[in-house]
Amino acid sequence: MFLGWDIEFTNVKEALVVTATYVANWYDLVYYDEDEETVLQSTLHLYGDDLTEHVPPDPPEKEGKVFWNWTGPVLPETMPDRHIHLIANYIIPEETYTFNLVPVGVSGTTYTMPIGFCDTETTDIPGGYSISTTTVTYDVWYYVRLWAEGEGYGFLNPGQEGSEGIAGALPTDEGTQPVTGVSWRDVIVWLNAYSTFHGLDPVYRTPGGDILMDSSSFATDSAVQTTNNGYRLPTSDEWEMAARWRNDTESTHGSIHVGDRWWTPGNYASGAIADTDHTYETALVAWYWVNAAGLTRPVAQLGPNPLGLYDMSGNVWEWTYSLCPNSWRIFRGGCVEAEAEYMQIGGWSSMFSAFTHYTIGFRVVKDSE
Repeated sequence: MFLGWDIEFTNVKEALVVTATYVANWYDLVYYDEDEETVLQSTLHLYGDDLTEHVPPDPPEKEGKVFWNWTGPVLPETMPDRHIHLIANYIIPEETYTFNLVPVGVSGTTYTMPIGFCDTETTDIPGGYSISTTTVTYDVWYYVRLWAEGEGYGFLNPGQEGSEGIAGALPTDEGTQPVTGVSWRDVIVWLNAYSTFHGLDPVYRTPGGDILMDSSSFATDSAVQTTNNGYRLPTSDEWEMAARWRNDTESTHGSIHVGDRWWTPGNYASGAIADTDHTYETALVAWYWVNAAGLTRPVAQLGPNPLGLYDMSGNVWEWTYSLCPNSWRIFRGGCVEAEAEYMQIGGWSSMFSAFTHYTIGFRVVKDSE
């Protein structure tokens, strides 16, 4: 930094030698806790100071979390001409990254199921896949995303905690709101990272077989859903089968007989015992415009369906792998802002793969071993 000249001079009338004087600049090296506000260590360093033996602070211990790394620039060998700020990153222990998955049907068996609101058409679906009992929660999304970014994965959207969360913010202590604000592209890249974390073979690949690792890439739009053993999205039909599943051996609460099984009618919410014209019965299993005031809720607060799956209708829409006729990606289940007709398990909607909204999330599927 320039301090001034070594001598004062005014009205110079003869030759004069004047020398500029400088002092080395001081810069901050600051370590913050994960909230990006609490200072854990702050030191001043002259430009050019040796940093090779610099020791970071010990990150505070936190219940249910493990320190992962410091986010920020790679610490150079000497102090550069700028401040350096580093932020503590934590992940939750590996065992808490495992979703409760329940099987849908029997592996090797194909089921004939009614589809649509009116149940007038059918489709055949192989059973034996497993689906998570809840949508992916923001806390799990957040910590897997942090881990994934350290492994070379990239996300265009960091996600948010339910309808009211701030994009990319640290999860609240509750943390069990569904992740929202994530596109279909973000989801398939996250699922690849989630598979990698658990030592499984990622499902989503380019047509040439490369693992999809960056949701900002248009290559995600041509993703191939392989039969690898990692985690994936359900197809639209798989989602509907899980939503319609009944364990009945005879008709109960209006269940209908198709393909040697009893199924929930298409104009019911998943898990309801009456159609969506019955507000009380629908509100027992679905957060929607009647009972949600437009705000998402923590997962698994209302009644499950017969498979033990929560929020298949309402709370947040759920991305599926499937394409609709205009090549948009299908999502299912309705949300907190939707009217009763959107709780019906026979219906669906769609948007382009890069679309995000605070009422769209997803749940996890895995094929049988």
